[in-house]
This record gives sequence, structure tokens and C-alpha cells, in this order.
Amino acid sequence: MVSVIIPTYNGGDWLLDTISSCLDQHGVSLEVIVVDDASSDDTPERVASAYPQVRLIQQASNSGSGAAGRNTGLELSRGRYVKFLDHDDRLEPGSLSLEVAAAEKHQADMVMSRWGDVRTDAQGEPMEASRRAFIPPEPERLLEAILLGEKVPYTAGVLYRRSFIADQLWNSQLTINDDFDWFCRNALRTERIIRLDHVSYYWRLHPRSIQGSQQFNAQAFVESVLIHNQIYSDIVVTLSDQQRLTAHFRRLLAAQLYRDLRVLARFAPARCWRTLRRIQELQPGFQPDAALEANRWFRMVSAWFSLKGSLRLYRWLLLLPDQFRFRGGQIRYFQA
Repeated sequence: MVSVIIPTYNGGDWLLDTISSCLDQHGVSLEVIVVDDASSDDTPERVASAYPQVRLIQQASNSGSGAAGRNTGLELSRGRYVKFLDHDDRLEPGSLSLEVAAAEKHQADMVMSRWGDVRTDAQGEPMEASRRAFIPPEPERLLEAILLGEKVPYTAGVLYRRSFIADQLWNSQLTINDDFDWFCRNALRTERIIRLDHVSYYWRLHPRSIQGSQQFNAQAFVESVLIHNQIYSDIVVTLSDQQRLTAHFRRLLAAQLYRDLRVLARFAPARCWRTLRRIQELQPGFQPDAALEANRWFRMVSAWFSLKGSLRLYRWLLLLPDQFRFRGGQIRYFQA
């Protein structure tokens, strides 16, 4: 049996459609657990009325985190396998049976599948021209892919063996990037990971979703970078404990932290010095190359002086934007 766990807050029509995509799965038994995070609308009543077979858990107060709901659902789950969904995800037909069959055949702890996203119009209908699908990295180079910053599966892109994650918790202190944190922590704990070629689900981007928004402020972006920074710092500790922190991985980790450092130097300079120390601990004398640092002037200055001194100069010599837009899946800067 597969336990499908869906945290929600004011999920409404999106949630009902997500549940429908679960119950339409064939060739596999499942339980759907919806954890309502104290919705302020009639979401719980609509779920109970439309799908009485769903296990509906209502939190007494709002946690502000989907991670807390996933932890609750995991604790209550009874399936041999677990799939986590967000309330605006939609499973593709037959995806669960394919993933379960692969997990059973290979005794896998994690089954990664392709995933996608699609923008929706004002009526919630998918805009087919915007549909995209992504391929997860090969399992044998998964760690390197994480350290290179390649795309890895989002929340619903992995089927987990329940016994593998039963004693793990999502970080409920994170309001963003909690899925990346969860994936990395678990991917570093096992080699029993396989990849399938089918698309498991589509994430529907709409005005209320984070990625569906065309604009967000610098403060939110800095928060995301700080969390990303901490996740990679935790990876350093894990790899060190596992005696896997090779010179190659040190270089890749230093490069990831340097990308974070550049954002912090722009928008939160007081927060960048800890990251700088981490970079220097990973790779003493670290200097960014052209692949990391497009600004030739900055590369020259950092070669002449210390990286720390270069960052101090950088703060004063560049006029920097403080807002961002999403265009074509990329964050682009613009002047406020």
C-alpha cells in the first residue's frame, strides 16, 4: 500500500483535483492522508463531503509550514511506501503503480521519476504551451549533481520506502526549500536509489503558488539563499562524518557557497562573513574562476587582495537592484 500525504492550507479546488488524481491511480492500493493546517476557508468541509474515504486530519492551529503537516501524515501513515504531494500537484495516470513495481523489483529506498510544471489560467486550466518536464540526475552521480546545483526532484518526485524514512522528520522550521533539505538528507543516507523515465506528476503554477508569482522582494530571496546556504553547510558535516568529503567535493561545495555569498554581499552584507569562513575552511585560498564569477574586475581584485577585501569593495562600487522577476524559469534582476 502507498500512503499519499498532502498538507494543505486553503487548498480548495486545487486540493480536490489533487485528491482526484490520487484516487484515479490503478494497480496499487493506497490511502490518502490530508493534513489541514487550520484553513481559514471551507477546505476541510469540502474534502470531507467530496471524498469521505480520505483520512482528514485537522490541525488545531496554523503551523505556517507544509513540513509540519508532512510529519503528522508520516506518523499516521500505514503504507509500505510513501508519496508526499503538495495540494497543487497532480499525479499522472498510472505513476504510482510503476514506481511501486520498480521499488519492489530493485528493493529501492527511493524511486525518482521525471516531474514537470505547468502554468494555469484564471480558471485553473493548464496552459499547454507552458508545460515543462525535468529529468532527475542518474543515481550514480546524484551527490555530484546536488553539489553542482543541478535540479533534483521536488516534493512529489520521489516514492519512499516507509521503513527508510520512518524515523526522519521534515524540518518544520523551514517555510521554503524544505523539500530540497529533505531530499538531500535522505539521498545521502542510501545508495538504494533508482530512476524511472516516466513523468510522475505536474506541479500547477498559479498566482497563489510561490513560483507562480511574477515578482517577489529581495528579503524573501535572501531568506531562501540563507536556507540554501545552511543546507549545503549541513552537507559538509554529513560528508565529513561519512569520510566522503574529497577534494573534488570540497571544490564543488565551496563553489555553491560562493554563489550564495555573492547574493549575501549584495543584499545582506552582514550575513556573508560566516559563509566566507566556510568557503575558506573548505578550500583555503579559494579564488572564483570565470565559470563562477562573470565580473572580470572582481576576479582581478580578489586575486590581488583577499576575497574578504574584494567583497568590501564590491559593496560600494556596484549599483544593485533589490527586486526580482521570474522570466522563462530564471530569476532576473531589474531596477526598482
